[in-house]
Amino acid sequence: MMKRSLTCALVLALTALPAGAANLVKTYSYFAIGGRTLDDIETQLSKHGPQVKSTGSRHPGATQMAFTTRVSYAESPGSCRVADAIVTVKVKV
Repeated sequence: MMKRSLTCALVLALTALPAGAANLVKTYSYFAIGGRTLDDIETQLSKHGPQVKSTGSRHPGATQMAFTTRVSYAESPGSCRVADAIVTVKVKV
């Protein structure tokens, strides 16, 4: 739960950055399920939902995220500074 909250906070923080500083790339995938009862639907979700690599189990809301950063530096008299920073977040839901 803590990991999900931290991830949500990070994504929200990235959307608050200036337009040129962050990129968000979203892709979605869907899967069909059926059933007449809640138990039927749960069984279908467990069978056909996306697989979470770290646990090996399936979860209907599994999300993959990848963060990429590109930072360039510039010299100033007596020091250096960050000239540009770009963060790209790729999300597959």
